[in-house]
Amino acid sequence: MNSETERAYKAALTARIRQCAEIAGSGASLARTAGIPRRTLENYLSGDNEPKASALAAIAKATGVDSRWLLYGEGEPQRAASPDRAPLDEQALTAAIAIVEGWIDDHRLRMSASKKAQVVTAIYEMYLEDQAAGRPPIDAARARPLLKLVAG
Repeated sequence: MNSETERAYKAALTARIRQCAEIAGSGASLARTAGIPRRTLENYLSGDNEPKASALAAIAKATGVDSRWLLYGEGEPQRAASPDRAPLDEQALTAAIAIVEGWIDDHRLRMSASKKAQVVTAIYEMYLEDQAAGRPPIDAARARPLLKLVAG
């Protein structure tokens, strides 16, 4: 690859990574969901550094884009969305995680990652249901019966 072709490839790759940050909602959100340090992602977004294959795979997975599109610009950016899968609501997810972590800390519990994920998912879904129905979102007090059931 000659230097001009290489510069063009790097510029296009940087642009596609920026699109992924937009899909994720922000660079910070992309860094968090892809498990990439924020500073490292900033270097990719500015074109200062070219990401390794593992970082590109993490970005593709975190945003649901086709990895061939991300790497080469081939095809469409996003895979066809699953009809039963809506995008995550970051506020609802943050609230659900806070409720579960608070319960675990308050009761000095140990919970496997799998069980914690199940509980966070259940509370997240309750939060979204409350939101859709115009009710106040679930809080720690309203989640207590579910948390007791899981901990018991």
